[in-house]
Amino acid sequence: MFTHHRHLRHYFKGAEAYTAEDIQKSERFADQGQRTLLAIYLLADTFDDEQAFRACVREVVNRHRDFQMDPEVWSDFFTVFVEFLEFREALTDEQKVAWKQLSKVFNEECQSHLKELGIPHVYFFTNHPDLRVYFKGAENYTADDVQKSDRLAIGYLIKELMLRYFRETTFRAYVRDTMDRHVPLKIDPTLWGKFFCIFVSFLETRGAVSDDQKAAWKQLGDMFIEESQSHLRACGLPHA
Repeated sequence: MFTHHRHLRHYFKGAEAYTAEDIQKSERFADQGQRTLLAIYLLADTFDDEQAFRACVREVVNRHRDFQMDPEVWSDFFTVFVEFLEFREALTDEQKVAWKQLSKVFNEECQSHLKELGIPHVYFFTNHPDLRVYFKGAENYTADDVQKSDRLAIGYLIKELMLRYFRETTFRAYVRDTMDRHVPLKIDPTLWGKFFCIFVSFLETRGAVSDDQKAAWKQLGDMFIEESQSHLRACGLPHA
């Protein structure tokens, strides 16, 4: 990318002048490469499930909002990625067609993505003020501040977990990625075990939750806890 698509360098703050050799030695780019490959794997894995795929695309876009990406970059991404794959080995015509089809739907969803996200943080801030410490710079937000905040819109995360739960391998990979993204926040590991209890309490403020629904959320939450703690342990991080 840095060698063949130099116009993309400015999205990598602090590394705009990196050489190919610098990138090969960079821990930052090694980690970013792993995250990129995971995202592409998840997109490919969910492509046959349109609802899950489109939710995955929206989350990718949401994660990049702070970078103020030129919208055309999304349409270019898989062109660049397929070029990279062809650099590694020849692709068949069938593979190229498949990537082109995925890219078309990916770009379509990127461009049409609407920011209609649920905001359970209002409930968190009001009913669990002890959690405010994990939202640096927003510890004193009011419920109204939270409602207006793009930063605190996490409805897509819950949707992703729901949609991916039925693919266990994908679900567990997504949980691990969630843990990795929260490492800098030094979250008390016991809070991961409490998250879905709090979330279900939030849902009950919006409407009745049936026993079957509660059981389903508990089942999802149990696997989430299991994988999150296992991953933290494997990474040598504090775990419950």
